[in-house]
Amino acid sequence: VMHADFGCNLIEFLFSPLDSRALTNGISNRIQEQVGRWMPVVQIQDISVTISPDDPSLGSNEVRIGLKFFVGNLFGSLEQVVGG
Repeated sequence: VMHADFGCNLIEFLFSPLDSRALTNGISNRIQEQVGRWMPVVQIQDISVTISPDDPSLGSNEVRIGLKFFVGNLFGSLEQVVGG
């Protein structure tokens, strides 16, 4: 899609403090807003954003984003760890 506003632009959170609830809430809210805007057929059931200070299995400066969703009547799940 060749549209400047497409996507979540999570790079804006790149230098946010990892010990901040504002970070996890901001990422979650951004994903919900942008999915609602660009993919209205996708219904998000759950978003989890975990930061490395809260989960010792994550490396330092890593964030885990989990997403459970429906597309029509099909259920899907996605988990991605970013950082390093």
